[in-house]
Parts: sequence; structure tokens; C-alpha cells
Amino acid sequence: MDMVRVYDSKTKKVFTMPAVELAPNMVEAKVDGVEGTVWINVSDIATTGKYRRDGVSEEVRNNLCQIKRLLDDVYPQSLQEWENMLRREREPDHELGLWMHIAEAYGRITKESRWTQAQKKEILRLLVVSSMNGREQALRTAEISALHENKPQKS
Repeated sequence: MDMVRVYDSKTKKVFTMPAVELAPNMVEAKVDGVEGTVWINVSDIATTGKYRRDGVSEEVRNNLCQIKRLLDDVYPQSLQEWENMLRREREPDHELGLWMHIAEAYGRITKESRWTQAQKKEILRLLVVSSMNGREQALRTAEISALHENKPQKS
């Protein structure tokens, strides 16, 4: 049985469990103060860690505005929250590029059809989780019940 290390952000402890029991939306990540990579709930990533740098450049802020515009209907974050997320990142340029790619893919997918709000949220969740863990792991761990419901109607 394949075992994985999981980080609990509330207790700040690492424990092991079978990989098949990973909860939906768990991603593999590096956590400050923890050796190696661990699995963590994707919602805990943006809220953990110290700031690694001061503000962001005007160019980065413009890119964050574009990401915010594309994702705001399903992931409403203030511009300050987006900036703070980047300020915590070990590799902010890589992370910005990743979010740009996710936002652009999300925009392309959702503009062609009339998706429900629940389906749009699941599309974004799949894009985020697959960007961190790959397609197969995303399909195993992301909750996608709404995407199995009625298919979207063409515009």
C-alpha cells in the first residue's frame, strides 16, 4: 500500500496515511519548517507561510488584475489577497505564470458554453489541482459531482 505524508495546518504536524485515502483537493507541496514534500489541503496553501518579499511590481500587479478578472466569478479574491499570495511564494514568477495559465485556460473553457456556477467552480478546482499534481491525481482527488450533471448548453 502506497503511504503518503500529510501536513495538518491546524496542529502543524505531519502524519502518514494510505494514498488512496487522500481527501479531495489535497495537493503535494513544500511547507516551511517541514522536510521534503507533504500533502496539504489546497485551501491551506495561500494562508500559510510568512511573507518572503515586500510588495509586487506594477507589471505583476497588472497580471494579477487580469487573473482576478478571469477568475472573480468563481474565486473572488481582492487584489491585495492575490498580491499577498505571491509575496509568500518561494518562486513567485513561476507561481504567477501558473496562475496566468490557469486563468487563461479557465477563460477559454468557460466562454464557449453556459456552465452552471457549480460547474465553473469544479473546472477551476480541476485546473488548480492538476497544475500541482497532474491530471490523473486531480481526477482522483478533486470533487467533481457538478460536472457529471447536465452538460452545458452551447451558446
